[in-house]
Amino acid sequence: MSESIFPINKFGKIGKIHSVFETTFNINVGDQLIHFSFNSNFLSSFGIKILNEDISYIKKYLQKNNIISIKENEIVIYSNVGILKLDFSSIDIVPLTVETIQINLEMTKKLQELISEFDFNQSGLPDDTRFKNSLQILKTPYLNDPDILTEILSIIVGNGIGLTPTGDDLLIGYMFIMRMYDSNVFDLFGKVISKEKLSTTDISREYLRQCAEGVFSSPLYKLFEYIKVRDTLQVKRQLYKISKLGGTSGLDTLAGINAGIDYIIERINQNG
Repeated sequence: MSESIFPINKFGKIGKIHSVFETTFNINVGDQLIHFSFNSNFLSSFGIKILNEDISYIKKYLQKNNIISIKENEIVIYSNVGILKLDFSSIDIVPLTVETIQINLEMTKKLQELISEFDFNQSGLPDDTRFKNSLQILKTPYLNDPDILTEILSIIVGNGIGLTPTGDDLLIGYMFIMRMYDSNVFDLFGKVISKEKLSTTDISREYLRQCAEGVFSSPLYKLFEYIKVRDTLQVKRQLYKISKLGGTSGLDTLAGINAGIDYIIERINQNG
């Protein structure tokens, strides 16, 4: 379970099924989404992994808008086929908050080199001028005007298709780098994201909201851990794993990381 949603009853005692997919589902509790995954290799920034359970059995109880009661270590799903209790009393609480660390130029350039090996023609990046111009601005030091950032976000956020549109995945990758290496830009983006009513999907909006708090899903958090200890081999392996997430979500996220690295290296060059 992500640290950001523990304990799960802090958001309220009653919720409902928001959405159901092949290996995941989401519930609404007040304004909070909670993500449940049957994938042992992925923990959402606002999620819980359900392991050693029969997926097909649980999914029988998952219909959109079904009512759920929430306790500290348990959820109860009320369905037209019966009542299902899921117990989380023995689940691990997983830290997913990325910290700001000192820039290591060698590691940063190596990260840029490794990301350049990916084919971003296979990503979902929109081929339109406004998006491309906004992406170029993200690479340009120094970003310090909230009005400009608001305009950029209005172009990037929600741009693309899917549960997490391309622009949102890109922004999360970019914010991941800012969280590690430039707390001023990260805080400025975080304030704009928190203040604005973002025009995107509910699920993507929650990922962005968690991102603004410095909380990222497990694949990015693992990448952070490898970057922090400068383990180049593991960084390379983790970048590959990220690239395979979703349809184009992984590559879109790497495109954002790439833009963030370009920004950091340009900032270093300008400072001499």
